[in-house]
Amino acid sequence: MVDANSTSCLLLIILAWTVYYLLNKLRAHGHNYPPGPRYLPIIGNLLDLAKLHGSTGYQRLAKEFGDIVFLSSFGKNILVVNSSKTAHELFEKRSSTYSCRPQSVMSHELIGWDFSFAHMPYGERWNVHRRMFHREFQQSAATAYHPIQAEEAHALLRNLLQNPENWESYLRHNAAAIIMSVTYGLKVAPTDDMYVSLAEKALEGVGMAASPSGFLVDFFPFLKHVPDWIPGASFRKKAREWHAATIGMKDIPFEAVLEELKMGKAAPSFVSNLLNEQEPEKNGEVEIIKNCAAVIYAAAAESV
Repeated sequence: MVDANSTSCLLLIILAWTVYYLLNKLRAHGHNYPPGPRYLPIIGNLLDLAKLHGSTGYQRLAKEFGDIVFLSSFGKNILVVNSSKTAHELFEKRSSTYSCRPQSVMSHELIGWDFSFAHMPYGERWNVHRRMFHREFQQSAATAYHPIQAEEAHALLRNLLQNPENWESYLRHNAAAIIMSVTYGLKVAPTDDMYVSLAEKALEGVGMAASPSGFLVDFFPFLKHVPDWIPGASFRKKAREWHAATIGMKDIPFEAVLEELKMGKAAPSFVSNLLNEQEPEKNGEVEIIKNCAAVIYAAAAESV
């Protein structure tokens, strides 16, 4: 026998479902959204998002719906762009309209990637980081790093001559060696380098958070406040691990350059060149330099 409380709860659930469904219909009315999977009441395309792990999921959507696919779940709209031509049209030719970066609770707030200007929304904070990066990597300035590239290219060729079967590891090391030297003036170990390992751990987190179906906390931001013992809150432990790696990736090599500058033996690099300019501390630029360097470092580690 069903008691009155159970009946009331059931009626409230049905009412909430109906209201949400009607509100969604009203929201969609008058908007010409791109094609996409069928939108279910309450959960929207949550089930479709759960199937998107890996490139095969996006390829499936592209075959069924075309170059642009629209999904939405719990108020979060996602646009999947499935061709380089469409991406160029939207994000290059119309960048002022379409290239603003979405903000993720998991990656920005919990893991700590809010420092990355590659993930920042357009605005003054993004502009000052972009200008800092441009100062050292514009075409006229980038030629200063040619000797580093030449040195590492020679080292790569020597390794390939001595042991050609290890060509893959040599190429990976070459990419890491160039960017760490350019960014921080630091050398990397031939294998199991501390700096590369740290960046790989940090990138593991932001890579997982970048998935549209990665973590429910991006759909329900209030979940960031739940205690660890709540079932389903394992994401908080992962976030702490990734946050520690992210902060380490940002701080450890930067502190190494500061130490070498104090001893007067820092090699020319993105960081040392900018820190040697006029009073970056007073101009509030030290943190910006650190942030930009970490983005360069992370981008290099991802390609290794």
